[in-house]
Amino acid sequence: MPAPIPSGLPSAIWKKMDKELKFLLLSTMSDDDVHEDDLELVLLTTFVHAQMRPCRIRDHLPVQFPPRIQDFDDNQIHQLLGFRDHTSLNEIMVALNIPEFFTCKKKGYKMEGNAGFLLLCARLHSGARFSDLENTFHRDGTQLSAICASVLNWIYETHAHPRLSNINWAKGRMDMYNRAINDRFSVFFAGEDWYDNIPQDIWGFIDGTIRPCARPWAGSSPGMNLQKEVYSGYKRSHGLKYQAVVSPDGLFMHLYGAVPGRWHDSRMLSESGLISQLDSIYEEGDRVLKILGDPAYGKGMHIWTGFKNADADWKHYFNNALSSARVAVEWGFGMITRRWRLLSDVHRQKILETGLQHQYYVATFLTNLITCVEGGNQTSSHFGCHPPTLGEYLSYH
Repeated sequence: MPAPIPSGLPSAIWKKMDKELKFLLLSTMSDDDVHEDDLELVLLTTFVHAQMRPCRIRDHLPVQFPPRIQDFDDNQIHQLLGFRDHTSLNEIMVALNIPEFFTCKKKGYKMEGNAGFLLLCARLHSGARFSDLENTFHRDGTQLSAICASVLNWIYETHAHPRLSNINWAKGRMDMYNRAINDRFSVFFAGEDWYDNIPQDIWGFIDGTIRPCARPWAGSSPGMNLQKEVYSGYKRSHGLKYQAVVSPDGLFMHLYGAVPGRWHDSRMLSESGLISQLDSIYEEGDRVLKILGDPAYGKGMHIWTGFKNADADWKHYFNNALSSARVAVEWGFGMITRRWRLLSDVHRQKILETGLQHQYYVATFLTNLITCVEGGNQTSSHFGCHPPTLGEYLSYH
């Protein structure tokens, strides 16, 4: 799109005149002896001044046919969209059952469904501004922004949130996960004196992360200091927190957030309803398996942690052994931010202007899909545990 062309008076001159005209208009209106001609002249001057307000004008791009997947080569698929090749991307697009068109109800913008999905992937992966994507998707940046928001909301409501907020589907794979973790502990620590203390009933790992965001105005939300709410004293930054459960095959089994950055991990666990979900999936007589977290969570029926105060050498080694497995959650968080670079652009992560929760859920869901299509990731290789196929993953409810 051509560069905007400045129009109207320079901003500083317009503001100075605006201030003087407002004072003149107020004085004229309060004067009982003012002549009608003088009042008419002041009103006319005010009207003309309003028409000279500084602005930028540019010609909008004509709407053209959006790109299709075959219009991108393998390098563009990887560099712009974040997928390995045409095959993996096409498999995911078919499996998602994307609608034929995405339509923005308020403004009437419309784009083919597959092109809308490619737009969203390009936005999340490259972090590019919509003005930089205009030549690729043949639309004005304003239209691309609205269409991208529609695609994001559709994936969040149809796929991402329903799957990532419900952990019940994990029960059928828990025994396999437990065996993979036990085998890993056995290979590395079987000869240690403290090995018998390592729990044999772990199936996954839990941890929290904070995603930095732009500092909000303190009074932007009536009734609360939003700037204070999202500030984390521990991280010394503003952000939103998420809680995730990751399995040995590298999948995010459960995600909760976004919550204020000042929340403690134990509060997130309490508010997430995760423990209630885990309670509901077991029947009488079932073997209860646990998820491994750091000592901040505290031990419980479904949570296992290391020692808070390692006052003996063996406890220190024991904690290190658990941490070597629990690091899988950090690998998962790292995969999301490395692949979807928009999430790391702090200045564009604005709480009241963009759907930050939707972005993170959709990015996590797409990361799961890529793990299934590519047959694993760093975590699955570490534990020797293969993820389900794409069809199997999307069939779980």
